[in-house]
Amino acid sequence: MTSRRRIFMVLMYAIIQNDKTFAFNQKSNNLMRHLKARIKASGPMSVAEYMKEALTNPIDGYYMKRDVFGKDGDFITSPEVSQIFGEHLSSSDKRDHLEVCPAAGVVIREIADRISQDGGTCLIADYGHNGDKTDTFRGFYKHQLHDVLKDPGTADLTADVDFSYLRHMAGDSVSIYGPVTQQQFLYNMGMIVRLKKLLDNAKPENRKDLVSGFEMLINPDKMGEKFKFFAMLPKKDKDHIPAGFVPSRAS
Repeated sequence: MTSRRRIFMVLMYAIIQNDKTFAFNQKSNNLMRHLKARIKASGPMSVAEYMKEALTNPIDGYYMKRDVFGKDGDFITSPEVSQIFGEHLSSSDKRDHLEVCPAAGVVIREIADRISQDGGTCLIADYGHNGDKTDTFRGFYKHQLHDVLKDPGTADLTADVDFSYLRHMAGDSVSIYGPVTQQQFLYNMGMIVRLKKLLDNAKPENRKDLVSGFEMLINPDKMGEKFKFFAMLPKKDKDHIPAGFVPSRAS
C-alpha cells in the first residue's frame, strides 16, 4: 500500500472514530463534519479529493475565507519577492492565467489540444520535479510546515508538480521545452542586466531590498531550483525556442 493510501486510510479511521490524536479547532468543525459524513457514506477519498475539499469547499475551504498570500498569509509567490520577476513575464497583454488543479493531467491535455488546433503558447511556472521524487504532499501554515491532517481548511495543502507527467499528458501534438529551473529561466531572460539597471537608478535605501529579492529568486537553496518553468508551443513553431529557454549572452 502506498504512503498516500495509508495516510487516507488513517484519515478515514480517525474521522469516523473521532481519534484524539488528530487535533481539530473550532473553525474546522464544520468541514470535519462534512468530511466525516462523506467518508462514512462513500468510503476513503483520494488525495486530490481531500485537497479539493480542504482548499475550495465553498463554505470552509482554505482559499474561500482568507488572504493567503504575503508575509501575513501562509506563503509568498515569486512576483511578491521582486518586481523583476513580474517585469520578465509581462511582455504580452493578451494572455490567460490558469491555476492548475489536482486534475492537472486533464487540464494539460486540453491545453495541448487547444494549442495544436488554434496556435498560442503555454508557460507553466511552479515548484516541482522531473519525475525524480515520490510523495511530496505537505501543508503550510504561517510559512511553516503543517500536518496535512490537522485542522483541514485552515492551512494550505500542496504537492510538487511532476513535470514528466505533464510532458507525458501533453503528448506529441505540441513542442515542449523544459522544465528549466527558475534560476536558469530568469538568467536567460536577462534578469542580471535588469537588476544592474534598477540598482543604478535606485535610492540607497532601496538597494538592499532589490538585492535580497533577487537573491531569494535565484538562490538554489531558496526559490532558484525549487521552482521550474515549462512551455508548450505549436509544432509549427518547433524551430522557435521561447524566451527563457535559450541562454542569454548578457547573462
